[in-house]
Amino acid sequence: MVIIITRPDNCPKTTNTPTHNKFFIRFFGVFFYHFSFFIFNEFLLYFINQDQHTSKT
Repeated sequence: MVIIITRPDNCPKTTNTPTHNKFFIRFFGVFFYHFSFFIFNEFLLYFINQDQHTSKT
């Protein structure tokens, strides 16, 4: 994330780099948001199943 945002000063700044960085930041932001949401759902389902199993026994 930091490597994508930061750019060395000796690198030529073209007009493509700002939109390129914005695209990657947006892509990684959406990806991590959905990935964390998926993990959160998995943990919820796991704990709900554990509660059901303990209540059955």
